[in-house]
Amino acid sequence: MIYQWKPGSRLDGDPQVIGEHLERLRVANNGLTWRLVVDDAKTVTSPLHKQFTWDESEAAEQWRLYEASLILRCILVTNTDGRLTEPTRAFVVVSENDERHYTSVQAVLNDAGLLDQVLARALKELEAFERKYQAYQELAGVFAAARKVRRRIDAKSSS
Repeated sequence: MIYQWKPGSRLDGDPQVIGEHLERLRVANNGLTWRLVVDDAKTVTSPLHKQFTWDESEAAEQWRLYEASLILRCILVTNTDGRLTEPTRAFVVVSENDERHYTSVQAVLNDAGLLDQVLARALKELEAFERKYQAYQELAGVFAAARKVRRRIDAKSSS
């Protein structure tokens, strides 16, 4: 197997060494768990060691930032103006002035530029999903419907 980091990831270290190490752990333990990976990484000689933050105060702060992101990603909203008929994420990530931040889904729906940005990201995520699961024939109908949506959005944005 050839291992590599997912494009855009901020991980360092040799992905081949780390991937092979994870595979050995998987075989030895009949599967991988987060706990198993962390426990292995505690050993300074593990190729996983440098992938973790071992300073407790820094790790605690990073965990709190993660918890804040979890809150922002998990809060839902529904309104009665007809635009949001199902519960949806209340806040979404946008880029403005070269800065990424969360804004309300309502603000996105009221701003054509932000809406285009969110739809473009959604289509990229849909394409990534298709690449990940393209081998499963059971999902072919989903992918065909997604291509129709992409064509419709592309046609709308080019007019």
